[in-house]
Amino acid sequence: MQFTAYEHKDFVDYVGEVTFRGEDLAAPAAGEVRTDGRAMSREDFDELVGDGC
Repeated sequence: MQFTAYEHKDFVDYVGEVTFRGEDLAAPAAGEVRTDGRAMSREDFDELVGDGC
């Protein structure tokens, strides 16, 4: 994952790039997300990130 910020006079553009493999997409079941190298429920993800996002 890579984030870049382009600063302008009145605003900032943030650009993010995410790279993944086909098997990463196949791992989560319906309703799950993949993060931290594993698949987890949306509720578990929300608990993991807390107020950090």
